[in-house]
Amino acid sequence: MKSFKSYQHQRILLSDNRLANGKYGIDGFCTITIKDGLLNDEVSEDGTLIPAILTADSTHIEHWRNGVLHCETEPAIIDVVDNYEEWWLNGKQVKGTVSATETKIEVTDYSKSTVKLYSNNIESFRKPVIDMEATGKRIKRLRESKNLKVKDLQSLFGFEYPQAIYQWQSGEYLPSIDNLFILSKFFDIDISEILMDKNQGSEHKTC
Repeated sequence: MKSFKSYQHQRILLSDNRLANGKYGIDGFCTITIKDGLLNDEVSEDGTLIPAILTADSTHIEHWRNGVLHCETEPAIIDVVDNYEEWWLNGKQVKGTVSATETKIEVTDYSKSTVKLYSNNIESFRKPVIDMEATGKRIKRLRESKNLKVKDLQSLFGFEYPQAIYQWQSGEYLPSIDNLFILSKFFDIDISEILMDKNQGSEHKTC
C-alpha cells in the first residue's frame, strides 16, 4: 500500500476547500484520522493508540502526530503484507527493532464516509513513476502468496506460452491495463498496490 508520507507538514483539505477534521474512509480500503487538517493518531477511552492510517484488515498502519510521522513505542509505518516497517520520531526516520509481524491492532469500521483529499502544497507532490523491477517482484510475491505456479497464471490469462508472466516478474515488461485489472481482481487488491513507485523518470513497455 502506498504511504501517506507526502502529507507530512501539510494541512489536508476536503474537495470544498474546508480543512478535513475527523475520520474518513478512503476508497473503501482504509480509514484516516485528521485533526484540524493534520493527520493525527487518536487515543481511545482505554488509552489505546489508534493509528491515523489503518486498513480494514490491519495489514497497513501509520502513526502520526500533528501532521508528521511519529511513534515512540512501535514502528510508525507497518505493512504486514510486504513485511515492511519504518520507525519515525517527530517526522524524521530512525532505526527500530520491533518486527511488523509482532504488532496486532483492533480494527473498527469507520468507512461510512468517503472523502477525496487535496493537498494545499502542490510543490511537495512527487510525480509517481512505475518501478518495473519492483513491480515484477511484487507480482511474483503475490503469486507465491497463493502457492501458485507460473503455469497457473498462464492458465488464468489464457496465454499459450508462459513467457509474458516471466517477463512481468523480471520487470522486462509491465502487464497491460487489462491484465493489471485481472490481477487486481484475482488477488483482491487495488491496481496501485501492484504497481511500485520509484519517483524518477523512466519509459515502460506493456504486453
